[in-house]
Amino acid sequence: MSTSLNIGQFFGNVSKRWASDSVVVNRLVHTQARALPSHAHQAGFVSLMLEGEYRETAGFSQFGYQPFSCIYHPPGMEHRDQIGQGGVTMLTLEFKPEYLTPRISGRSISVRSSIFPVGSLHGS
Repeated sequence: MSTSLNIGQFFGNVSKRWASDSVVVNRLVHTQARALPSHAHQAGFVSLMLEGEYRETAGFSQFGYQPFSCIYHPPGMEHRDQIGQGGVTMLTLEFKPEYLTPRISGRSISVRSSIFPVGSLHGS
């Protein structure tokens, strides 16, 4: 059984944290190599690797991060991580649940409906 982590909760050291009404940004640091147990996060989040070595496994998929690799993790996605010898520094952007399903006049809307495809911004 995997561990479920609340918003702002990570296995590494959160060296800095910034928060707004909808997003929490964490600077996450692991100083040494280690394997993290299988776990999931209650909030959806994006992870951006700044430096170091980091590998993530989710289901049958593995991903080795490179500097500035960026991945979205949906809420509740079970995964496990491997930190390399030199450790790793990452930024995470956690989206508070109410941001992903905002309410307008009692109706729920999708965040995806407000995102434009890249080509549409250039007139393509």
